[in-house]
Amino acid sequence: MRRIPSQLLAVTSAAILLTTAHGRTRPRYGDTLRVETHAIAMSGDNTPDLLVGLVFETLVTVDDKGELQPAIATSWTTSNGGRRWDFTLRAGVLFHDGQICDLSRLQQFFSGQPGIPARVRATGDRLIFESDSPQLNLPALLSLPRYAISEITTDGAAAVGTGPFRLDHRSGPVFSLVANDHYWGGRPYLDSIELMTSRDLRDQMNDFLLDRAAVVEVAPEQLRRAQQDRLRLSISRPSETIFLLADPSRSGLNDARLRQAIALAIDRAAIHNVIFQHQGDVAYGLLPNWITGYEFLFSSTTDLTLARQLLAGLRSPVTITVGYDPRDTTGRLIAERIALNTRDIGLPMQSVAGGGDIRLRHIELSSANAMAALNNVFDQLGIAVPATSQSTYQSEHEALATYLGIPLVHLPRITALKDPLRDWKASPDGRWHFGDVWLTRPATESAP
Repeated sequence: MRRIPSQLLAVTSAAILLTTAHGRTRPRYGDTLRVETHAIAMSGDNTPDLLVGLVFETLVTVDDKGELQPAIATSWTTSNGGRRWDFTLRAGVLFHDGQICDLSRLQQFFSGQPGIPARVRATGDRLIFESDSPQLNLPALLSLPRYAISEITTDGAAAVGTGPFRLDHRSGPVFSLVANDHYWGGRPYLDSIELMTSRDLRDQMNDFLLDRAAVVEVAPEQLRRAQQDRLRLSISRPSETIFLLADPSRSGLNDARLRQAIALAIDRAAIHNVIFQHQGDVAYGLLPNWITGYEFLFSSTTDLTLARQLLAGLRSPVTITVGYDPRDTTGRLIAERIALNTRDIGLPMQSVAGGGDIRLRHIELSSANAMAALNNVFDQLGIAVPATSQSTYQSEHEALATYLGIPLVHLPRITALKDPLRDWKASPDGRWHFGDVWLTRPATESAP
């Protein structure tokens, strides 16, 4: 992001049309970028995580190496064995409605947020979090999208943030964002972004090929076709995990031995190799190895013999259903393969569209920071965070031992980009960044 005062934009816009001595076009201001994503837009004030970093920001953020970096807070310190954290705020940060993002507003915001294991108060120039027990990972927790800072406008019309773009209006799943001329990090190059959410991957590709969108997602199983078509692609590290989520209240699944038998019966390698054509990695941990460095310690092979032994000591279960999203054709293939695997150990299972006793769940990484990402996975899977250790390894090990969430595959996020797009950046965990993006010319036609 460039720190350019808004009053200089007219002069700067003319200057950047010039070229350097080497003929390289300099960044230009203006244009609308049309982006599509499968992320589901919630109703009410809830917004996709994709808006975090665009419209809404957190106290601290995470860089590509998983290290915490300043954002709304410029620094933070801890004392009393991790029971107290002091955050110093950045000066001059404004909400999109012109209100100052000050200590009193942040205290009110965080005091109303569920899941923060601390009391919040403001004093001097610091925001203070205090708890009765050590919270050594509190800054990482506060970097999660669910703690992105927002405030309701004085007229109660909408939620506003402090990011480089502000929400101009919303029409169902479509968000229209415009550049924030007063952003503390400098005005972005783009004038606006039209973000269409809840968009099927096939429809995204059709819009891309018809020049109705400049940034769309590509299904991992379609990567080879996209490469053959010579599309411009951005491929992240594995940043989404497909889980099999068990409901312990149904069909005897309250017994961990049954859940373990199912996990041992699944041929993850076949799902990875056949359905996803070797894209991504076979998943044995809740997080991919590139984040933790220890996922290989959880690696295990399919063991039908042990799975049958576990079932032998159990009451013969009725048929178990494995559910998948009816809109997800790949999910159907995964569910059908899992049903075949479990029949090999004598466990009747049937794949069904919609809900099931166990169901497929896609969870995207929320951060490149291991502790922050793990907390988000626990939250998404509905697993209580183990309190016995501050170690990510120990916490993940205990969660895996419940077999409530069985990881299957880690997949990359693949993005197709139109050629006029410049200075595109995506984090290793697949998050998109639009602050420095600019267009050499309009990338798409006007929407019909």
